[in-house]
Amino acid sequence: MAITKSYIFDTTKLVIPIHLRTVITGEPAEAFNHCRHAASRAFRTLKRIERWHAHRYSAMCSRDDRKKYWDHNDSIDRIMSWEEDHKPRNPTLAPSARIPAEILALYPNRRAYEEFVRRYNRTFADFVRGSYCLWRQSVRAVDRAVARSGLSEMDQQEWKRWWQRAFLGEMSKWEDDVYRMVLPKWEIIVGEVCRAIRRRVENPEALLEGFWAAAWRPQEQDRVRFGSFI
Repeated sequence: MAITKSYIFDTTKLVIPIHLRTVITGEPAEAFNHCRHAASRAFRTLKRIERWHAHRYSAMCSRDDRKKYWDHNDSIDRIMSWEEDHKPRNPTLAPSARIPAEILALYPNRRAYEEFVRRYNRTFADFVRGSYCLWRQSVRAVDRAVARSGLSEMDQQEWKRWWQRAFLGEMSKWEDDVYRMVLPKWEIIVGEVCRAIRRRVENPEALLEGFWAAAWRPQEQDRVRFGSFI
């Protein structure tokens, strides 16, 4: 199962506080409302992209053979969802049992992954040029509207404190993740899976050898299974 990040927002920081509503009116208020809508659209699109990004390890396998695809997915889910329960400062907790290698089957296919990357990158580029760009423009529009609004220096400083620390601070929870959504190259993602196998699988040597060989073999549809690879 692909895991995505949970975002928890403080909704009280997403509306203009009472003490500023009497001074943030007219054009600044309209610019702020537009900014909120732009943030909402960009965030919803980012969440869709994040769900797609979370399937990157599954996309390492071709969908042409459904059984291989589901076996690969099941194995990836087991490997990536494994957690080490052992805490060194609590000796009563034993380490989590590693995954038996013989129940895992991985079918890396470079062509399938790179096609996934091409399709994903088109969507990601549309997001960056589209709703994310509009969001950034809306932030600058608020700054311009407040700067030419005629607010006193004290009111402007009060606004900037709330705007930057509260509202934009909440927005950074998702905005900081935008470029985390860039997909790794084949070399990088193969290395990520190898490191996960080494750490989380019992007696991983044969599985590692088979996975690595298949990842770089011209015939990428070859089967990789514990103790047996073509």
